[in-house]
Amino acid sequence: RGARPPRGPQGSPIEKTGSDGTADVGHSRRLPAHSPYYSCNPTLLVKLAKAPLSNLDSLVTSLVPGAEVTTDGLLMQLGDEELVLFAYAMEQIAETASKLLVKELEVRDELRSTCMHRREYLQLLDGALSRGR
Repeated sequence: RGARPPRGPQGSPIEKTGSDGTADVGHSRRLPAHSPYYSCNPTLLVKLAKAPLSNLDSLVTSLVPGAEVTTDGLLMQLGDEELVLFAYAMEQIAETASKLLVKELEVRDELRSTCMHRREYLQLLDGALSRGR
């Protein structure tokens, strides 16, 4: 459960006065937007969208194979700038997933090769032991 704002004697939220002299009601605090603002500046938008995302390997490994990343309803709510950012993020996630898949396939091939060599060695040992009896 979330914390409730402090209440006055009649059960109404306590009003606080901010440093700028405006009343701040405890339950309706708003946080100001932080820069960079996306203001239809295509060069800034592309620069931001192409910025490399951090921790992509752990993000990709946490995704469930075949699960949807988003829904049609959510995509319909996104603005053009958000869709561009989302598209570039998905591109980075897909590239990282592809690289991780290649690594996993290489590890699988190495393990398969090791298993085949051990199986052949065991068959040779079994053949040598059965001849020695």
